Amino acid sequence: MTSRSTIRRHILVGILTLGVLPLLPAMADGANGTSPPAIVSRPRGPRSSRSTEPWLPAEWGVGGYIWSSHTADKQTVHLWRGFEVPPKSTVTKASLRVLADNGFVVMLDGRRLGMGSDYYYMTEYDISEVLRPGRHTIAIDAFNETHQAGVVVGLDVLVNDAPPITLVSDTSWRVVPDSASNWERQLDPDPSWPHAVEVAAFGSLPWIDPPLRMNSVHVSPEEEPAFWRRGWFQALVAAVGGAAAVACLMLATRLVAESRAREMLDRERARIARDIHDELGAGLTQLVLEGEVARTELPPASETHGRLESICSRARALAEAMDELVWAVNSRRDTLRDFVAFASKYVRRFLEPTTMRCRLDIASDLPDVVCDLPVRRNLLLAVKEAVNNAVKYSAASQICLRVERRQPMLVVAVEDDGRGFDLEASQEAGNGLANMNDRLRTIGGTCRITTAPGAGCRVEFEVPLARFAKRAEPPSAGADLLAAGRRPTAARHNTLSEPHPS
Repeated sequence: MTSRSTIRRHILVGILTLGVLPLLPAMADGANGTSPPAIVSRPRGPRSSRSTEPWLPAEWGVGGYIWSSHTADKQTVHLWRGFEVPPKSTVTKASLRVLADNGFVVMLDGRRLGMGSDYYYMTEYDISEVLRPGRHTIAIDAFNETHQAGVVVGLDVLVNDAPPITLVSDTSWRVVPDSASNWERQLDPDPSWPHAVEVAAFGSLPWIDPPLRMNSVHVSPEEEPAFWRRGWFQALVAAVGGAAAVACLMLATRLVAESRAREMLDRERARIARDIHDELGAGLTQLVLEGEVARTELPPASETHGRLESICSRARALAEAMDELVWAVNSRRDTLRDFVAFASKYVRRFLEPTTMRCRLDIASDLPDVVCDLPVRRNLLLAVKEAVNNAVKYSAASQICLRVERRQPMLVVAVEDDGRGFDLEASQEAGNGLANMNDRLRTIGGTCRITTAPGAGCRVEFEVPLARFAKRAEPPSAGADLLAAGRRPTAARHNTLSEPHPS
């Protein structure tokens, strides 16, 4: 159970807070019949008479109350004072005492040491570890709530082999105007800054009572900031970021220019392909028709009939070559699916005059990507070389063109069921296989031949899918929309087999 004396002590604290100080001695005497220990009173405002408790203001080591020449309610005053620690000296002890009515924030060389409020509580800052030889600045932001205002300061610095340094609040302090910037770190005062005014001595009216308590604060050296907080690193990051931004801007400008140039090139290619098709194509078609008409008007056994037949055949060959040229030049036919369709059409038409069956095995999951001119040209020439070799040497009954995706490669293969051959001997005898290897190597691909005597032949071309660019628009149709006009099915491959017409 709480004792009666403890309850009375709580009542005393409440009465002290309310400021009913005249009742304090009577209540204390009635509590236990003895006199209480000496307690320094805390009035609610400045007193008009001295405290009854004896004390010596000079023992506190501070100067008088200083302020600006004008005092007002809700006022903030900036106080500045510089001092110097002798060079090549060592600070053994340094303490800074500050008290203000009503509040303050104190800084040393721009570093905030602490803050305080109410002139009944003085704060002493131990700055021994942060004070070094050289010029220093004490800056104080003082605030007055109402009535009188003042700040007292005391600085004691003990150094080896030099007299002690003492600095107190007096008229040597400067009042900094509100318009000044970075004044907290300024080592020398501006001539326009006025001197502070000493409004009262410490311990005199209206501040006649001693502080109730001395608060001690130890100031430690500032920790070294992490490297990412240091100026050099932030400057480096800013420089790298600026360089990256400039590089990105230059790259974007270059990409825009290249995109416009590519668009112009594509339009020109489309125009050239259209002109070739309209002019040369129409002319060759007309030439073939006129030759056919003229040939029908002549006897079959005449020499002129044979020459017209030869002319018509050459015109048809030129028309086919022109179709290939138009396809290669036309930028609207530059997708992988367009390549597959054209290659399938070529193989089928190439095998028509022969007795070999044409088999097309095209994967249904081919990506809708752009096939640039060097890629599709070299790949088509390699396919034509492989089909031509198969027709000339294989004596096969069937030739198959396979196109599939085998990540990360596109695989185009020409297979036959013919008599095969000795690969090493063939590589030494001719240039056809070497040409296919060179063409695939030009576009970053590989050519792989699998054959043996009596086991047929498989010529496989592999091109990295990274060589193909993504299309911006969605795909329009399946990869197997060839000349037969079929649509994709759920099967992995769509196969079209065409026997030779009998």
